[in-house]
Amino acid sequence: MSYTPNPQTEENDFAAMLESYIEVAQPEQGELIKGSIVEISSEGVLVDLGLKREGLVPNSDIERADKTIDEYEVGSEIDVLVTVHGHGAKHPILSVYQALQHQSWKDAEVLLNSGDIVKGTVESFNRGGIIVTYLELPGFVPASHVVGISRGIAEARRRELLEGMVGKEIDVRVIEVDRQRHRLVLSQRAAQRSIRADQKDQLISELYEGQVLDGTIINVRDFGAFVDLGAADGLVHVSELAWQQVDHPKNIVQPGEEVKVMVIKIDRKRQRIGLSIKQLLPSPWDSVEERLAPEQDIVGKITRVLDFGAFIDLGEGIEGLLHNSQIPEDAEDIIVVGNDINLKIVSLDVQRHRVSLTLSESHAAQESSMSDDEETLPDTDTDIDSISNNQESVDSTDVINGETDSSTQGGDGHDESNNQTK
Repeated sequence: MSYTPNPQTEENDFAAMLESYIEVAQPEQGELIKGSIVEISSEGVLVDLGLKREGLVPNSDIERADKTIDEYEVGSEIDVLVTVHGHGAKHPILSVYQALQHQSWKDAEVLLNSGDIVKGTVESFNRGGIIVTYLELPGFVPASHVVGISRGIAEARRRELLEGMVGKEIDVRVIEVDRQRHRLVLSQRAAQRSIRADQKDQLISELYEGQVLDGTIINVRDFGAFVDLGAADGLVHVSELAWQQVDHPKNIVQPGEEVKVMVIKIDRKRQRIGLSIKQLLPSPWDSVEERLAPEQDIVGKITRVLDFGAFIDLGEGIEGLLHNSQIPEDAEDIIVVGNDINLKIVSLDVQRHRVSLTLSESHAAQESSMSDDEETLPDTDTDIDSISNNQESVDSTDVINGETDSSTQGGDGHDESNNQTK
């Protein structure tokens, strides 16, 4: 039995196959496609999507993308996003605006991973932060990520600062991207930190010891003061604030104060900068020989007591050392911080900034006299009891007076109490 082909059946099968193929090849809604412009009309731009299928970009969409018909030419390529399927003779509806946004989201994701810094324009603000247009997308910068907005700032000042940023171009860094929720979060602070880190690397590479810079005190701690040098912070240790003994850095400098500093140490590996203020001040050691000399008697105030001796303030930023070897055992009770004592200069080393001291002869004679008086005390029981009773009445009064003086006079009252008891 021979097979006779049916032309009508074959034609129907071919049409079905072709229709199936075309359906599979139809662009999906939300798909980003690169097409070719085939016609520009009053309705919009007609784009060839391939497979003899064309789509239309309405004029309204072109205007939404802040573009004009004049910017397009027949034959040029264009990125579009399919928004509405075409049915039958109807063309699919395409969007240039959404294609740009789609690409912007992809670019934002790339920047999120790279951490690169970009610029955006502040369009508006609200209590929570500012809105920045970036890559055709509205990005949100929370107030906590805006430079100059600190925690606890007054509401009126907060609004003033945020409102003043509208229309300005700022550096931002992408810190969150959520395309599904159309959420793009940016940070000005993160961008500033990144920029500052790069500037810090450059500054430290160019610094040299002895360089003089202008800076601003930004923080004062017990151990020193931090100075903002613009691209980096440096530390002025308490010992480099002034030539004289400094009880606390806040007695010398205050936050916000502008100062000149000298670079005295650079740790490029740890990116730390040591600074000095006193090196730019006249050194008291330059003229110390005009007022101090060996064998000279002088009165000084004890500033520090260490294991090996006591440091004595000799005035005008000069400190000397009273070594333990120069302190008799019977004089140890007067070596107290804040006490004024009579001294003699043993040696003066201007080059090494050192003054060696010893107790003056007048003080030694006073100690010797007190020792002699103790040796001549009567040794009878009656006299001893009498002296003891009298001494107890005197001591109790003196101690009370001494405690009162200590609370009101500080070191001077404490000295009197010690001397009276002794």
